[in-house]
Amino acid sequence: MKRLAFLFRFRGRLARGAFWLRLLLVLVAFALLDTALTPVLGQARVWLLNPLALWLLLAASAQRLHDRDYGARWLFVGLVPVFGAAWLAWQFLRRGAPSDNRWGPDPLRETGDFLVVG
Repeated sequence: MKRLAFLFRFRGRLARGAFWLRLLLVLVAFALLDTALTPVLGQARVWLLNPLALWLLLAASAQRLHDRDYGARWLFVGLVPVFGAAWLAWQFLRRGAPSDNRWGPDPLRETGDFLVVG
C-alpha cells in the first residue's frame, strides 16, 4: 500500500508523460469499478467512487503544476469558465521546468546512479 501512496499526495513533481498516463489509468479504473459496482451498490457507488477519483485527479494535477513551477492553488483557475480550463490544459501540455525547483528535482533528469563503463 505504501507504493500507491504517491498517487494521493499533492507534493512532488510529475512529468508530462507520467501525468497523461496516470490520468488515463485513473479514468479507466474508474470506469471499470463503476461498471463492476453498479449491480452491487447501485447509486451508492457514486458516493464511493467520485470523491476517490476527484482526489486522484486533483493530486496528479497539482503535481503536474509543480513540475511547471506553479503552486497547487493555480488549480482554482479551472473554476473560471473557458479561460481557466484552457489555461490549465495549456500548462499540462507544456514541458516542465528544466531544473530542480521548490517542489523537488526534475523528474526527467538522469540521476547518474548507474555504472558507466567507458
